[in-house]
Formats: sequence, structure tokens, C-alpha cells
Amino acid sequence: MYPLYNALRPFFSFCFASAFLMIAGMAPKSALAQTVASDCSQRVAMFDFFVDSSVPSNAQQEFRDRFCVQLTKVLEWAADNQWPVPPALPRMKIYIGEHYKLARSLVPAWEGDRGRFEFPARRVLGTGNLQAGIAHELTHYFFPNGNRMLAEGLAVYVQEKFNVNVYPNYGLPIHQTLSCALPSAVLATISLARLDKIMTPAAPALPELDADGDDHMKEAYIVAGSFAKFLIEKYGIDKFRNLYARTSFEPGRHIPRTKDDWTDVYQRSLFDLEVEWKATIPAQATVACPP
Repeated sequence: MYPLYNALRPFFSFCFASAFLMIAGMAPKSALAQTVASDCSQRVAMFDFFVDSSVPSNAQQEFRDRFCVQLTKVLEWAADNQWPVPPALPRMKIYIGEHYKLARSLVPAWEGDRGRFEFPARRVLGTGNLQAGIAHELTHYFFPNGNRMLAEGLAVYVQEKFNVNVYPNYGLPIHQTLSCALPSAVLATISLARLDKIMTPAAPALPELDADGDDHMKEAYIVAGSFAKFLIEKYGIDKFRNLYARTSFEPGRHIPRTKDDWTDVYQRSLFDLEVEWKATIPAQATVACPP
């Protein structure tokens, strides 16, 4: 039974999603709802909930709806910020299961399977008040990068626009999250030059810290997101997009930085930008940090 089910699962998942979109199309919709349905039907091939996911049908549908809405929001963000969406991308295949430990789309794309999304079932269910980072992974799908700091920085920046309760800042402003996660004395030890050397698909890391495991990587995500937000808000999205394009994404290849792109784009070294960014963080501690 299970081998046959596993073989047919993509077909059933596609049919279910198609049926939902057809039924939704029969009812009167606002212009936004029509856009969401159109974006989803054109760009999503399937939602596949594995047998081990234990996600009830109503939660499955809620996740599909949420995914499609955030897909449209990310596309609107790209249009508003003149960030080109690559043409002819593979249609998305979204997999949900208990066996997934992390949400992923960037690393599968680097491995040659662009359009593959993996989400832990607990995030889809919102277990422990945690939600799936849909906008984050969609940003990786549309705008991957060979530099892991920039890839994660942009993804955290975009997801913050939608005020979602997801990793790594869980709905808090990213600068505030950084001020809570890393006291000034600890932040002073962080070197962005080291973080800037990490190439996709290697995980972002802060070797200056003694922490291990998830917290170590979480802090790297927070640093990357905060620095990206600082650059965009201080110097503008055009310069950041210019910088981003200099470490292009190519599946299966490590893309190192070959020259001083920071000075070329910003007329300031990465070190000088880092000093300027760090000086802004203490003022962000405006509310009590979460427990």
C-alpha cells in the first residue's frame, strides 16, 4: 500500500491543490484574491503533506492559503522595489513532514532542485507559537545568492515586512532582536568580514561565539538580517541590489567575492560600514527583551 501511495502522492497533491483553486475561482473575488489565485496556480505545482506530518486537513488548507498570499506579497515587494524576478523558474513543489528539521529552499536550489521547499510539520501547525517562514523561503527561491550572509540578510529583511512570527526574530524588529541577542560587548567581537566569506550552501556561522547548534546559527541569521536592513534603509535598495548581484547564484558552484565590492558600491569598506551599523544598535533597545 505505502509504495503505491508514495508513487501517487504527487498526483493526489496536485489534484487537491488544483481542485481548491477551481472551487475558489467559482466564487466572487476581490482583485487581490484573484491575483493570489492566479500567482499560485501559475507558480505552484503541488503541496505534498507526508504521511508522517500529522497535519489535519483544515491546517493543510490554511497553510496553502497562507503560502499563496505570501507568494503574492513577495512578488509585490519585488515589483515595488524594482527587483527583477527571474523568468521561467521551475514551478514550486512544497513538501511538509515531521522528518524535516529546518525549512529549506536555498540549499535544494544549490543542489539543482530549484523550486523544492521543505517545511517541518511543527512549523506548519504553529507548534510552540512558531510558524513556517514562508516569505523567507520564497525570497530564497526568487532571489538566491552565492553569498550566504547576503542571501539570509535579504530573506530576513523581506519576511520582516510581513510582521510574521517566524525564525529568527519571531515578529520583533530585527535590530531590536539583535540588541537582545547580542549585548554590545559581544556584538563588538563579531567580524562581518568572516561572515562575508561564507558561500552558499555552507550554513551561516559566527565562530567568534562559543555557542553551538541552533543558537549559533540563529545569531548569524539575526546579524545578517540586521546588517541588510541597515544597508537598505541607510543607503537605499538600489545600492544593495547592485551589491547583491556581484555574488551571483549558480547551482553546484561556490561563488567567492573576488574584489572589494563593498567599496565599489558604497565608497566605504565593509569594516567602515560594520562600525557604522554597530553604532546604531544600542539605540534599538527600546522595549524589554522577550524571556
